[in-house]
Amino acid sequence: MKRCSKCKKEKLLSEFYKEKRVKDGRMATCKKCLDSQHKKYDLLNKLKRKLYRHKRSEERRVGKEC
Repeated sequence: MKRCSKCKKEKLLSEFYKEKRVKDGRMATCKKCLDSQHKKYDLLNKLKRKLYRHKRSEERRVGKEC
């Protein structure tokens, strides 16, 4: 059992993503909280992410022409 750092609930280790760099091998935030955090970020930064992807695709396209 491990406590999630976001929701503060005690959960099974299987409810946490793996993380090699951490002593117990699991992230501090549970899967459910982390997934909702990512969805919230995606919604708030939709335009920023779209512009970044466009910029990266342009860079790759220019790199292939050289």
